[in-house]
Amino acid sequence: MKILFVEAVQNYGGARKSTVELAGRLQEKDHGVKIIDFWGTCEPFVKAMEERGVSYAILDKRQTPVILTSSNKLKKFLNYVKYVQLLLSYRKKVKLLINDFQPDLIIVNNTKTLSILSKSRNYKIAFFARGWFLPKTVTRVNTFLIKKLTDIYIGVSQSTRQAIFAGGFAPLEDIYTVPNAIDYAKLLNDFKNKENTVNWGAEQTDRPFVIMHCGGFLPTKGQNITIEIAKKLKHENVNFKILLVGIIYKGGASQKYYDKIINQIKAEQLEEYFEIILNKSDVLEYFEKMDVLLHPSATEGLPRVVMEAMAFGKPVIGNAVGGMTDYILHGFTGYLTNFNAVEDYIRYCDVLQKDKELYGFISKNASELIKNSYTADNQIEQLLKIKIK
Repeated sequence: MKILFVEAVQNYGGARKSTVELAGRLQEKDHGVKIIDFWGTCEPFVKAMEERGVSYAILDKRQTPVILTSSNKLKKFLNYVKYVQLLLSYRKKVKLLINDFQPDLIIVNNTKTLSILSKSRNYKIAFFARGWFLPKTVTRVNTFLIKKLTDIYIGVSQSTRQAIFAGGFAPLEDIYTVPNAIDYAKLLNDFKNKENTVNWGAEQTDRPFVIMHCGGFLPTKGQNITIEIAKKLKHENVNFKILLVGIIYKGGASQKYYDKIINQIKAEQLEEYFEIILNKSDVLEYFEKMDVLLHPSATEGLPRVVMEAMAFGKPVIGNAVGGMTDYILHGFTGYLTNFNAVEDYIRYCDVLQKDKELYGFISKNASELIKNSYTADNQIEQLLKIKIK
């Protein structure tokens, strides 16, 4: 099979990492693969493709990406007007690349990339919903575009697949699930924690209980909930530390939210409890340092950060949204909370900190789930189930 991925990359987060890894795995299995990136402005993404040896092309090499959204309505309108002119140019360029590569399947993950394509008998277009697909948030224009151009739908989790179906986009037989995967053996070889043993042993009870929150700085990622958790832990005199790891996305809104979070930490006098790690493309080293991952997100597809934490044998406590329920069996591979329920997060942190046997039980089960179920072979097998003829 020959597969073309069309991307408009602004930041190198979990979804983009997963795209490069999937492309690389397909290439290793002797499938034809190519990635088209709109602008080539995200250096970590370009570097990842080169390191993986994935063939790629850049439509319109720029220093900065084209940002359409803006809090100023007039500016937003003008951005779209300017983009229409670029769109016509992009459609011509991508048509030439498609004619040269002759793919069987073209995979996109948003309407921006979908908009430069045209239907054809020579290939199928697959819309890959990597995030949480909430139909009511999709505008009428985008809904029309998706239904008009998409032949096949892919959900990153079972929850996403059902959301696509419930939104009336396609019958279930035209919706496939292709989950994230992890190179488990390589991950363990690269880090000291090769056996995923519990690092919260009896000899370490005097050190802080290390909590991590990893996600881009957006209101939907719940950093404000982690601050509320920190306030409660401080009030209860718990010895803890929080690693707040994330990307500030381009466009301005993310920076404003980050500033708000920092100001909130200062206002609550919590600076000594937080370590801020910003804009790192590879944060795996911090997984070794933490004891538990908090994931108070409002929306998810199949969060990569949760998969990586579980692979390290680190328990995850999170909201039961989207693909979180694919990963976490409550009380067995982690803990699911009532939505943003601070008291739930506190309770499960407490039990994991105090009960080393339970911590080890959750740790082992989480690691085994990722090791056995979220493998590269399983991911490729699911993708190759897609009917393209």
